[in-house]
Amino acid sequence: MIVGYDLDGTICEKSSIDKKWGDCNGMERKAFQLIRETHYKTAQLVFRPVEKEYTIITARNKKYAEITLQWLVLASLSPISIHFIDRARTRDNMIEYKSEKINELGLDKYYEDDEKIVSKLRKLCQSTEIILVTPITRNYILNNFLHPPLQF
Repeated sequence: MIVGYDLDGTICEKSSIDKKWGDCNGMERKAFQLIRETHYKTAQLVFRPVEKEYTIITARNKKYAEITLQWLVLASLSPISIHFIDRARTRDNMIEYKSEKINELGLDKYYEDDEKIVSKLRKLCQSTEIILVTPITRNYILNNFLHPPLQF
């Protein structure tokens, strides 16, 4: 049996930032990136795959590959492969990318935390059992990352 997992919200906690990327100005976008990098380094493991062999299909950008691979080592996780999204990170692109990978890899099961993505994947990947999981989320306040802490 070939099994696949989403990463954020499925294997590790997902992040939620109190402002959307498109609503951010230049400084806020830098803080947004800092939050994302910080989260990818410090996310808590919430589920350990039980299968000996499994793959990860994530909507993380390839620029975060090194951070992600380091996190996987620290979490003692060893997927047989990990696939990073190769296009802009929109929900439609995530659905398109994940469905392509699921079908290409011939997965029997795929675990995902986003209900809307699950609904679409079930239509696009009919040979695969798509399983909805309940995510655990860490919330971030963008303003907390805008200004460096005071030093005494």
